[in-house]
Amino acid sequence: MKKLLSVVLALLMLAVMLPVTAMAEETLPTAPTMNGNEWTVTTENIQATLDGAYGSIDGKTIILSAGTYGQLELGRATKYPGSNTKTYLLTSAALTERTIDQIKDEIKAHPGGGYGTPYYVRTMNNVTMKAAEGATVTIGGIKMNSAHVFGANGNVKHDYVLEREVPDTNNSFIVVYDASNLRFEGLTFTKVVDIENLREETSIDGVSFKNCKFNINNITENKTEYYGIRFYDNSNNGKLKNLVVDNCEFNGCRLAVYTHYVCNISVTNSNFDTTGHNAIAIQTTDKTAHGYQGPCNHGNVVITGNNFKDIGNRIIRFNEPAAGTVITITKNTAVNSGKNVDGKKEIIAAEIESLDGVTVTMAGNKWGENTKFGKGFENVVDEPIPEPSTPIVIVPDRTEDTPKTEPE
Repeated sequence: MKKLLSVVLALLMLAVMLPVTAMAEETLPTAPTMNGNEWTVTTENIQATLDGAYGSIDGKTIILSAGTYGQLELGRATKYPGSNTKTYLLTSAALTERTIDQIKDEIKAHPGGGYGTPYYVRTMNNVTMKAAEGATVTIGGIKMNSAHVFGANGNVKHDYVLEREVPDTNNSFIVVYDASNLRFEGLTFTKVVDIENLREETSIDGVSFKNCKFNINNITENKTEYYGIRFYDNSNNGKLKNLVVDNCEFNGCRLAVYTHYVCNISVTNSNFDTTGHNAIAIQTTDKTAHGYQGPCNHGNVVITGNNFKDIGNRIIRFNEPAAGTVITITKNTAVNSGKNVDGKKEIIAAEIESLDGVTVTMAGNKWGENTKFGKGFENVVDEPIPEPSTPIVIVPDRTEDTPKTEPE
């Protein structure tokens, strides 16, 4: 009897413990529908998918079902093996690869600090995010930031690798990207797609937007969300490169396409309607600002076949393009656009007086009446593209072959 009672008590204790154990386990949303390399997601599971919770997103086309999505974070370093996050500890002596458990053990062994800084490298390659066919997909922006991350002034950050809160600099971590071929298709954004790098180790090669809309509707100053696309590198080392924007719409942005120390930029066949500032800004840090790293060789800059309407400042703005930059600006059309300078609309300018070593080709643009080129571009000629002439038709002389109407 005592033995039976002991068994019953043990079973009761197990029954009580099971819910606690289940609660301690992470509950993920239902996995996306997977059809080979095409994964169809919803508003509930998209962030977990991007985090690698269901496997690596490398080589995947992530199809977004119709709906309104909040801000998404792409490139988050997480604990999931599918995130392909490499984990290290950075100390004053070296950067050493460590497992997540080893890093946790180091932290436990040094409760007062001194264990170093967790350092994460998130890799992503050949990832496409696109709207499902016929679906309206609205996204409240995308964040992809490589930086030394820590909390301050009550702004607590979260470490998704170690699953801990980071309220200050005592428990910071570093996120670095190794990414290539990130594509966005058929999506509508209501806030900025912000790809920012503050670590010189980061490499992002290839970001493209096709058939996307940016309905930002914020042209005022001093707002962090007023960009359409912000592709920002803090280092002048050529590791952020190959931005492609094709057949997109930008409505009500203060700055529609903004780049900083980026190489190889293509903006084609797109419509820009109403900006508070520039439509396209290809920038470097100002000479007088902290972190100035000199002029930038932007590689190939192609701005072709776009329509600009009610651009509140220069349509195209450069800071300091360095020798080797090749600029091609062709077949664009503008209405009521440019900055008022000396009674004319200035539609393009740079921060430097001379574009020595920079190749500029302009042809076939229609900037509107009473426009001018600004600093650095004063001597550039916008060449007309010859209209095709009427084709010459050669009619052979067929006199001898003409049938005679009269008998000989």
